[in-house]
Amino acid sequence: MKLTVRLRGPGGGKPAAAQSLEVAGPWKKYQGRLRLPARRPAHDAPFRWEIEVSGPGTVWLDQCFLWPADQLDGWDPDVVRMVKDSRLPLLRWPGGNFASGYHWKDGIGPVDDRPVRINRPWNMPEPNHVGTDEFMRFCELVGAEPMICVNAGDGSPEEAADWVEYCNGPATSPMGRLRAANGHPAPYRVRYWEIGNELYGRWQIGHCTAEEYAERYRRFAEAMRRRDPSIRLIANGHDLSWNGVLIDRCSDLLERVSVHTLIGGGMPPDRDPTAVWRLVVGYPWAYRHSLEALARQLRRRVPQGTVAVTELQIFTNRPNLPNNGGLAEALFWAGVVHTAARLGDRVELITHSALVNHGGGLRKVRQVVFGNPVYWARRMYSTQPGRWPVPVRLEGPAVSAERLHNLPALEAAPLADVLALLDDAGTTLCLMIINRHAENELPATFHFDGFTPATKAHWQWLTGPDVLAANSLDEPNKVRPQEKTVAVEGQRLRVVPPARSVSVIRVPAAQARRARGPQLRPVSAGGPGRRQSYSWQKPHAKVLPTGDLEWQPEPFVFEPGRSVRYIDFETGDDNNDGKTRRTAWKHHPWDPNATAVAARCRGADTFVFKGGVYYRGALYANQSGRADEPIRLTGDPTWGDGPPVLCGSEVVKGWTRGVDHPDIPEASKVWWVDLDFAPRNVWLLAENEEVTRIKLARTPNWEITSPDDIKSEWWTWKNPQKPFDNYVEIAGGRRHLAFDKE
Repeated sequence: MKLTVRLRGPGGGKPAAAQSLEVAGPWKKYQGRLRLPARRPAHDAPFRWEIEVSGPGTVWLDQCFLWPADQLDGWDPDVVRMVKDSRLPLLRWPGGNFASGYHWKDGIGPVDDRPVRINRPWNMPEPNHVGTDEFMRFCELVGAEPMICVNAGDGSPEEAADWVEYCNGPATSPMGRLRAANGHPAPYRVRYWEIGNELYGRWQIGHCTAEEYAERYRRFAEAMRRRDPSIRLIANGHDLSWNGVLIDRCSDLLERVSVHTLIGGGMPPDRDPTAVWRLVVGYPWAYRHSLEALARQLRRRVPQGTVAVTELQIFTNRPNLPNNGGLAEALFWAGVVHTAARLGDRVELITHSALVNHGGGLRKVRQVVFGNPVYWARRMYSTQPGRWPVPVRLEGPAVSAERLHNLPALEAAPLADVLALLDDAGTTLCLMIINRHAENELPATFHFDGFTPATKAHWQWLTGPDVLAANSLDEPNKVRPQEKTVAVEGQRLRVVPPARSVSVIRVPAAQARRARGPQLRPVSAGGPGRRQSYSWQKPHAKVLPTGDLEWQPEPFVFEPGRSVRYIDFETGDDNNDGKTRRTAWKHHPWDPNATAVAARCRGADTFVFKGGVYYRGALYANQSGRADEPIRLTGDPTWGDGPPVLCGSEVVKGWTRGVDHPDIPEASKVWWVDLDFAPRNVWLLAENEEVTRIKLARTPNWEITSPDDIKSEWWTWKNPQKPFDNYVEIAGGRRHLAFDKE
């Protein structure tokens, strides 16, 4: 029996390409190639795919795939290129509502053997062509970190734990062996795991009460962490009422809670587009109060807890109103990013909804891939070099607007929203500017303080002809960034952002000199407090991604001088005193390669600020904060590499002797304890403060932490009023035992 496959052009007539195959017998997979002529019809003219059977008999077709020759492991190369060019940092999968009914084992192994299921949330078949391994491959192709939302709807804790092991477990584990059998022996090392999607909603498979979810979260979190204690969990958050129950019942297991911000749903189609524009692009101004309230509530019980915005988009879904496919989404998204940046470490991550076709992002129509306006805004932001927030004092017009349907009212929302970031080298200042006005340009003058700019800057902006501006198959570049060079006059820069625009201006420092970034000064401070040294017994401080040290209102005083040491792994010299950048050390004191002055400095009582600055001894602050407004100590980002890290030690009790893992030498002599954090080192501290490092084995990697690991630091634990059971007797002397903790 002959089976012929054809591609016929839009005008009919002779096929553009065809191939015939002889088919017979039982189930079998057939492959062929169709070659199209170089001359093609217009991009909006569809081809017709035809399958014809000739001869007596019946042919059953299970699955038919039509792959373009340039596909990348099944992925569209245009999508891969555009996502990669946008430097998307994090990609959430598999959903969304779909996640609450998705069973991940349906999507592994040979594609031909995978079952077809019903996608209940969206009422369509799910062929499971894209599963865990395909998703990980896509993340690898585009350079994004994967984040997985597990099925806490009709799924089980055991299923979720197996998924963690499949992604992160060694190839010797049961699920790791399965992953290796599927062609991926190396773990994927997925860090972020979200437990459930919108389970508070009646539209969700497995929806439940807050009390039921708290119990469900506990079972899932405990099961998943047993497979990999290092994973970062995101609880299914909602409003203050829902989150309050979750926090009360699970504060010991919480790290971060999600929030989904989909605005404008159900908006009547007869509303004025400009009125809707004003409220959706101004929404981030009011949104800050919601995020602050969620974070404040969480941190009363979980001091290091953060908010994760895991879904975000305008949800009007009306072509005659501002929607997620148009320019409004670009300004809305940028405004939320500005708001989150101003909240410091309280908002840990944002994942926009969604990547292709569903919501904002990319569009693919008849094999043509183009970017929605929000794609270009995200690309402008992610490709600018700024990382360190710089204070901005803004003076300008504001707007107020009444509530419309379910969009909240605006009260004195600035028409201009400005975020300023300094790059790692301190040589470029980036200004992100949103002009929310629907009709008018907004002349702006920037005055620089503590930064000497060059004479020219690079300005890139995104705008459109009206509030409904969007890209389409016919006009894929209608809304796309424009750019030009602008003059800087001394310490002043003047630009005129057009109406309805997002701008990124890169201002280089004069003669490539390093900008004077934020120096060590307190901000967001309350009244003065009494002098009191920092102790690790009460973990006051933490380091924000922005480079700030933040602590709660207990008095906390910083004294510069002898407590500061600098380490430069590339150009330092251990013979120097390490007290300035020009005389930096090459090794930290407890590095086996340390020599001279560096080697003579003990490794106890160490505070680390990884902007290249290491604080030794006690750390103080000279002001106190309020209960809802912590103090921050801002570090200098112009020297040193990498994000700042504050490292310390924690007393750990409940040790047990003897382990049964075959890879650990002399297992019967090894002490072990279960931890809820990922340790770096173990150390012993004698009464004379002599430091001894202890080899540390941790699952699933038994390798000892490198001595060049900057996070391998420690403090002395000092609490003479409280007896410890975390010490050992060595050579007649008592030595205290503790862990390094991130």
